[in-house]
Amino acid sequence: MEQQMINILINGKEYTVPKGITVLEAARMANIDIPTLCYLKDINEIGACRLCLVEVKGARGLVTACVYPIDRDGTEIHHLRIAEALQRLSGRRRQIQGDQNRNEN
Repeated sequence: MEQQMINILINGKEYTVPKGITVLEAARMANIDIPTLCYLKDINEIGACRLCLVEVKGARGLVTACVYPIDRDGTEIHHLRIAEALQRLSGRRRQIQGDQNRNEN
């Protein structure tokens, strides 16, 4: 049986990829470099290092490209540079801490 293909956007450019592959695999197919540290295909796919963070439209926050599957047509992915990702994570951390402080009062 042939694998179903879906259309996705990475950084505003359209690509056709097999349904169910990870964001990292799709990026590599498109010759887009997303850095990884802990990722070893079929050995260690846990996303623990967070080096491969990307933004996926509709996801609740930044996701790890090495384990996040692409399962719907039209998925929009924005690959962040590391400095940009760290800045967003820092902002999100401050937001969570602020929410926790308000809940304690």
